[in-house]
Amino acid sequence: MRPVTRSLIAFALALSPWSAACAEAGQADAASPAQAQIGQEQIVVEARREGRSNWKRAESEHVLMFSDGGEAELKRAATDVERLHQLMVRLYGPDAQTGETAKLKIILIDSVPTYRDMALRNLRAEEGPYVPPFAGQRYYDPREDGAVLVLPRADQVIDLDTSKARDAFCDEMGPDLLLAQKTCAEVANRPAPAARPWDAILFSAYAQHFVLNYLPAGYPRWYLDGIGALFSTVRMRRNGALDYANVSLANRQVFRSYGRLNAADVLTGRYLDAPSGQMEWTPFHAALLVHFFVYSDLTPERRTQFRRYMTAVHQGVPMAKAAGVFGDMRKLRREISGYADRDGLTYARTEPSGAPVQEPSITTLSLANAAMLEASLGLPSRGAAGAPGHDIEAALLLAESECRRHRYQACLAAADSVLERSPDDAQALGWKGVALTDAALAGDAGARPDGLRRARAAIERAIARDGDAPLPLIAYFESYAKAGERVPEQGMAAMAKAIRLVPAAPASRLALGAELVRQGQPDLARKLLYPVLFGPYDSPERKAAEAMFATPDASSTPG
Repeated sequence: MRPVTRSLIAFALALSPWSAACAEAGQADAASPAQAQIGQEQIVVEARREGRSNWKRAESEHVLMFSDGGEAELKRAATDVERLHQLMVRLYGPDAQTGETAKLKIILIDSVPTYRDMALRNLRAEEGPYVPPFAGQRYYDPREDGAVLVLPRADQVIDLDTSKARDAFCDEMGPDLLLAQKTCAEVANRPAPAARPWDAILFSAYAQHFVLNYLPAGYPRWYLDGIGALFSTVRMRRNGALDYANVSLANRQVFRSYGRLNAADVLTGRYLDAPSGQMEWTPFHAALLVHFFVYSDLTPERRTQFRRYMTAVHQGVPMAKAAGVFGDMRKLRREISGYADRDGLTYARTEPSGAPVQEPSITTLSLANAAMLEASLGLPSRGAAGAPGHDIEAALLLAESECRRHRYQACLAAADSVLERSPDDAQALGWKGVALTDAALAGDAGARPDGLRRARAAIERAIARDGDAPLPLIAYFESYAKAGERVPEQGMAAMAKAIRLVPAAPASRLALGAELVRQGQPDLARKLLYPVLFGPYDSPERKAAEAMFATPDASSTPG
């Protein structure tokens, strides 16, 4: 592969907001409930105090993966993601910022109906927008303390029997129908649905996660859609070789069913605001467009045009204006249509890597930990054992849930319950610092300085125990920013490190950017916020950043 984006990748910072989906802890059945008191909150849990759940966790170098399915399937999925990561590092190595980052948390849900019932909304990473059969196949939240990916481990069923497919068939059969004196409905050839494996969705999402985290920049959304679609086709061979970028996925029947690719609408961004009746946007369309620009034998002129287009988008030039570099769009559309009609489009293969992928470690969650995991996702608990206070991991999940719901006394009590048994637990100290900060800001003004000192003392202990955990670094910065105090140099450095550790999400960039503006450095703030302002997704943080730079004190010229 020849990565076309190398001239675009310029920055090493990016991060996300705390926007966890938090649900009320599931209520227990009346049969033999166990109860525990944490602060003022009574936690009711079901079933026995001992035992293990169906949920398992696989931990590898770059991911934490949870599933209530089989162990072999979980181990294979985590290993394959690591092999995909290894592939992308080989392809993008000269540009990718492959330093230490927080692990991606992946949660595999048992079925599509269960996943749909969760009603998760992609506020910060919505693909497409795809036509309904392809929409909402995964949930990705680039949180400040580490991104979360949720998807069902069930194959996607693609409906190919559409009005467009039937119209195309009737148009082709027109003369024959007249000779046979039959109507199209009498002889209609209805295409059968196709299946897309669930791990293709997993690989697609991870490829997008890789680009957002290791190559943070401004990208048109169609490009990131296409990167995900191309790497969704990765296939692991027994000898360690990998095949990928196979556009047989984008077969002619898909285009018959959902319309041929309209390159002009996509490159100018018109498809985002005014969908065409001739083309319905799918991952297959995105795969074809990226394959054309990245894998085809482009002329030097087209290659230069594409590089200039991507650079302009990265710098904040509107897509409609950036697309002017392509000249006659009708000519480009004909070229791409001809490319789509070729037989046997090429795909890529890499030789086996010299570095073996280590097998992930597999552990089974306790019933209490599994119950807290399910509650945090809004799933009905299928049996918890004991109170979260008796399980450190479950108590940490509870602390996180309560802090994200702004219930700081309950968060503090849960964190303290961990610290009673593990006084140096960095995560518990971090959540304690968050709770103490917000409790101080919500309390009496006279007691605020002492409350903030206590909060910072806990946070500093957390950082001393684990300087690579994003949560305490962010909490230290926010203990000043939320209080309206000028953030000192060590607080700015802490947030910058947190952004390097979690380089995909917008909230930390926005927080640090706002403080840079406040301290008289709007140009640096704008550079930091390029991936938010000009990235592929319309996040709430993008709107806030645009509003911030619209003020006279923060205005500067894109560079």
